[in-house]
Amino acid sequence: MPSASCDSLLDDIEDIVSEEDSKPQDRLFARKHVVPKVRRRNTQKDLQEENSPPSDSTIPGIQKIWIRTWGCSHNNSDGEYMAGQLAAYGYKITVRLVSCTDPVVPVQASQAALTRDPAPSLPLSPSTFVSEEPSMVGEGAAGGEENASDADLWLLNSCTVKNPAEDHFRNSIKKAQEENKKLVLAGCVPQAQPRQDYLKGLSVLGVQQIDRVVEVVEETIKGHSVRLLGQKKDNGKRLGGARLDLPKIRKNPLIEIISINTGCLNACTYCKTKHARGNLASYPIDQLVDRAKQSFQEGVCEIWLTSEDTGAYGRDIGTDLPALLWKLVEVIPEGAMLRLGMTNPPYILEHLEEMAKILNHPRVYAFLHIPVQSASDSVLMEMKREYCVADFKRVVDFLKEKVPGITIATDIICGFPGETDHDFQETVKLVEEYKFPSLFINQFYPRPGTPAAKMEQVPAQVKKQRTKDLSRIFHSYNPYDHKNS
Repeated sequence: MPSASCDSLLDDIEDIVSEEDSKPQDRLFARKHVVPKVRRRNTQKDLQEENSPPSDSTIPGIQKIWIRTWGCSHNNSDGEYMAGQLAAYGYKITVRLVSCTDPVVPVQASQAALTRDPAPSLPLSPSTFVSEEPSMVGEGAAGGEENASDADLWLLNSCTVKNPAEDHFRNSIKKAQEENKKLVLAGCVPQAQPRQDYLKGLSVLGVQQIDRVVEVVEETIKGHSVRLLGQKKDNGKRLGGARLDLPKIRKNPLIEIISINTGCLNACTYCKTKHARGNLASYPIDQLVDRAKQSFQEGVCEIWLTSEDTGAYGRDIGTDLPALLWKLVEVIPEGAMLRLGMTNPPYILEHLEEMAKILNHPRVYAFLHIPVQSASDSVLMEMKREYCVADFKRVVDFLKEKVPGITIATDIICGFPGETDHDFQETVKLVEEYKFPSLFINQFYPRPGTPAAKMEQVPAQVKKQRTKDLSRIFHSYNPYDHKNS
């Protein structure tokens, strides 16, 4: 059922004919005398037009569709599901996936750190890890702007984390309209802000409705505008999202990205994604295990678990993350690996012993992404992050001690409202102390509708300078010095 926020935007088909419309008996001819017209003889041209097949542009299932995805692993997984369903229906698919939020572990690091091999003697390039703006590097099967011009319909799967990501999304909409392309919009932007002016009159697919992408594309090709933004529920309980047994076109045919839950339990004051993904909704363990088995049967050799917060998994269905991981480890075949996605500090704190055991498993990468965002407790309080810097340090220190060679990735927000020079220096000290091998540096952007957008902002020039300073510090060290002889 559509969500309450959509009620004013959409009419059910039952409501299209209102009680004030004419009744069947009122629809009789008003004219009592109708004079028949003489039917003219069909010409050869008329007969050819009647017998000619309809235009390909209006027959669903045979068009070319260009799919572009921005954002996190969860969003990329959604894009892969949508591409798979459309391809299974007969559409010709070209894909471009653009990551703008996940920290990147380069090939060298994945070989040296994640598999616990000795680090290379040459320093790794820190620039691989640092991002002040969303990375706009195109990836994916046959992806690229050259494919977009040949497509009949563009499916744009958006990210709402930062302003630049939404700007690129808006620019792509404008370009599609200039080229008279059919458009379907998906992802977190239209889900979180369905009333944006630039979305009016366009087809929109909500983040929990991606298993209905074929319906929306079909109607859009026919010239209709469709909006599906509702939540999936079972007996009043919110479900995790689309079914896990849907077909996929994977960005990398060897990697399966599985979203173990959608939404989170937090209410961070800067986060717009919460407006789109909502509260925590976890998939049952058996469904996730079945998806992993299916993926291995299809030739996948890596499983990446993702969500807005993997550490919160299962709290809504009476289980937890370690229980899921142990079940998944049982079905990982020889030569395959499991990689765990982002988890916030509060939830991993409860399972440190179990998590250390799992991360030491030979078929699990010794890698964990734990965002700290700031090393100032006062800033964390304004962010409503629900942990202090000491909690973060406890997690990192414990895992570094118990999991030899582990790679810890973290995130930093520079210039959050109210961040003082002293607050920023605390963050600098944390980075210098731990020398994180994977660091994702974000300049703060106030997102509309979030509490942080109403706070007193740090001047733009100060935010930029702090971002540059932290990036310079990151470039100054080699995170693997301790492994070099």
